[in-house]
Amino acid sequence: MIEYLWHCATAESWGTTVQGSKGDTYNVQWNNWGHKNQSVQYDYSCDCKGYKFGKGQDCSHIKQVRASDDHCNWMQFSDGGEAVEKDGDLVCPKCGDRTHSMGWAT
Repeated sequence: MIEYLWHCATAESWGTTVQGSKGDTYNVQWNNWGHKNQSVQYDYSCDCKGYKFGKGQDCSHIKQVRASDDHCNWMQFSDGGEAVEKDGDLVCPKCGDRTHSMGWAT
């Protein structure tokens, strides 16, 4: 049996800029193609040298994003709750961004 559950669009793709310690700006992304962590489908990546040459370890910019509440990443499967209706659409109950459904085998 397949059960369809909702997740925030930010659980698939999201990005932000982070200012480094020397004033440079870096792009931190969450998606399923840019990261080096082979044990998960989705994870963070950064365009800094520390991440590029860090053998897949989180750089300080990724650690900064993980420590913040900037990335919603809500998933009904793991976080519970329901998508909320707003203007005829279902949106994320945490951040209000659009939602997508995904089938889960039960």
